[in-house]
Amino acid sequence: MRFPTFQLIGLMGVQAVFGRPAPEKKLHNGIDKRAATAFTSGNAILERSIDDELYLNEIVVGDQIDEDVEAKVYKATVPGTEGFDPSKTYALKKDYKHAPSLENEYETYKAIDGQGIGPTFEAIVTDTESLDDTGILIEYIDTRPADPGSKDDARGALAALLKMHDLGYVHGGTFALGTVLVNKSDGKVVLADFVGSEKTNDAKKKEEDLDLLKAAFSGVKFDGDKIAD
Repeated sequence: MRFPTFQLIGLMGVQAVFGRPAPEKKLHNGIDKRAATAFTSGNAILERSIDDELYLNEIVVGDQIDEDVEAKVYKATVPGTEGFDPSKTYALKKDYKHAPSLENEYETYKAIDGQGIGPTFEAIVTDTESLDDTGILIEYIDTRPADPGSKDDARGALAALLKMHDLGYVHGGTFALGTVLVNKSDGKVVLADFVGSEKTNDAKKKEEDLDLLKAAFSGVKFDGDKIAD
């Protein structure tokens, strides 16, 4: 899964990433604050409070596969935890520079999960010692760069973005190569990098989202919120 944030399709600024004020810190209630000594490597994690949480020592972190302005992305496996396929490769995004960015991305992934908008959300990841949220585990996708002149890629990205708008969210970021992900195996397009996303039905913000997407696919002609024939 690739997140090369600074390779842009087309010409666009980064104000959508840097110009938006950070959301207020939101603490989910899934982690009960037990003593850090209970989570030494090798100890079983008992009484998991929500199904979609993992502790960092339950994950085998592999090679770093990318880094964006907020966090690093690694391949990862979850070998011994019920509900997770030990043979499956996941993508672990962690080491966020700002805690509100992690919480914002977590909330967005949860809201859009199962809608065909982004990679499947797997779990919020909590640091084993500090018990602070440290990352998210999501579906790993072997991708190729989106083609700025491809109608198919543009159509897939547009469909995902409009679904997001229908759910009451804007993406809120620049549409870089690492934001529009095209699955190598089936050509399916999903969006990623929801650090700047926001729950809103503001028509102007949705229009700004669309304008950035259109600018990214500079070789494709649009007709409003559709691909022109």
